[in-house]
Amino acid sequence: MKSKSISVEYRKGGQKGMMGIWMKKGGTDYLVNPYALADSLCADEHQPLDLYEFASINDTPDYDVYLNISMTISEVNLRFDFSSQINMSREDYFAMASAALAAFCEDSKKSVPIVYGGTIDDEHLKTIKSQMTATAVLFDPHKHTIDDINIEEFSLTFDNDVSCDVAFAAKIGNRTIESYLSDWTTNFDFLRHQMESLTFLQMGEIEINYEDEPTLFRFIRRNVLTNTKKVDGGTAYQHKELLQVQILPNTFTKTPAVVGFCKPMPTIRAMYESLLQLGRILAAADIETVSDWNYSSGMNIYNTLKSGIVEAYLTPYKPKSEVVKRQTIVRHIVTICGRDDTYGYHEDGSSIYVIKNAKDLICIDGLADFTVNSITDWIKQRDEAGQDFDAEKWDSRGLEFARQIRSLIPEDYDVWYESSAKKLTLIL
Repeated sequence: MKSKSISVEYRKGGQKGMMGIWMKKGGTDYLVNPYALADSLCADEHQPLDLYEFASINDTPDYDVYLNISMTISEVNLRFDFSSQINMSREDYFAMASAALAAFCEDSKKSVPIVYGGTIDDEHLKTIKSQMTATAVLFDPHKHTIDDINIEEFSLTFDNDVSCDVAFAAKIGNRTIESYLSDWTTNFDFLRHQMESLTFLQMGEIEINYEDEPTLFRFIRRNVLTNTKKVDGGTAYQHKELLQVQILPNTFTKTPAVVGFCKPMPTIRAMYESLLQLGRILAAADIETVSDWNYSSGMNIYNTLKSGIVEAYLTPYKPKSEVVKRQTIVRHIVTICGRDDTYGYHEDGSSIYVIKNAKDLICIDGLADFTVNSITDWIKQRDEAGQDFDAEKWDSRGLEFARQIRSLIPEDYDVWYESSAKKLTLIL
């Protein structure tokens, strides 16, 4: 470590000698917020850090002191109270901070009395522990290979209960951040533009506001070494493209940040489909609810979020014209799911009924009835399977039916498939 005048440790400290994560500078103990310390480890050379909140201990642990941390590829700069400054290497900082967090998480599991009392949530402790593997790579990603990286799944889910705020849960692997999206600070046009930039550049930021504070989704493109081989007296390097995904919570959400490495195409698709699913939810809401969002109908919100640019990226197998249609107008949303004696449902939740004595005949609002061979047998297969039901095989067949229906109906109808596990997929 370049400077001996600072240490970060899990130990007894402060005037009362309580267990906690303490940063000692000179002769003064500063109590460190574990969430802030964990968040600082999510930084990399692309991301300058904002202010992180630590607490100064006199008689009470809640007098705020701000520690400004900035990072470069080689150094961590810590500025206390905007006056004194200390530099150390990123490796030294990570070693100290991660060791302190690991010890803190271990003692918290044992119910050891600590200075934070009951303010630290068990689930957040699990998040910090599982986060350590991903954050270790961030401090020098260029020295790591694909074998060092745990590739995880990204997901974003909005709650169906709509008011002026909509709850959501964002996940990377098993780590979750929960917050809300607010009506009065949400600009759906801007969200679509951010989504299109992410698609085009394979990196960018998407903001989901709760009141006037964003939960920030940051996407950074990484080329990770997969293997090397000797060619013509030299060395050939092969890389795999990944997205480094960071979810930085707003200040209303007292949870640690989350970071991980994800596959680009599934991640961008998950983000886009999740935003459209918010449009689906609002399309099914009553007009009084939607008016709070300053739109005349939920379908207007859905259409504002829909992007031909994103969908062109998600369908590389389709032939492309020189000009991509940026937006299309969708008038109806059809979801194929094959349950409860129906083929699916419309955007308002009304069912697409099976017509009696007319096998495989589908009746969708606004369209002439048409036939999809064997779709009735597909529905019966689920009803009759009992414990032998093969969900994966059944859903694979259902997706094929949804794609067939997509090819048979006009472009102003969007088609989704809802799996047996209630997962929604946009059919493109």
